[in-house]
Amino acid sequence: MVVFQIFALGVSGETPISENLECSTEDYDTGKKFFYNMQIESLKAYIMIDSVKMFIRTGRKQADNAWRFEEYKEKTDAMCINSIGFTVTLQDIYEGVM
Repeated sequence: MVVFQIFALGVSGETPISENLECSTEDYDTGKKFFYNMQIESLKAYIMIDSVKMFIRTGRKQADNAWRFEEYKEKTDAMCINSIGFTVTLQDIYEGVM
């Protein structure tokens, strides 16, 4: 299991949700559930963390309400959560997991 759990923050106007993807619920988490979460007015960022392989997908709502997505796959890739000034590499996230 990945270190991060689901969380919601309301800091500096960005409200991220982090989703720990499990094999049994991945289709639902990345499908219907993700679609419904994208409808939350205050939601500005969404982070999906795979619990089986080293993979993270982030989505950030743009000024025009369109979503922009980024994927992280390499252990040296660094993910930044701007609203809390937090940057972490995949290697750090998956330390002791993979």
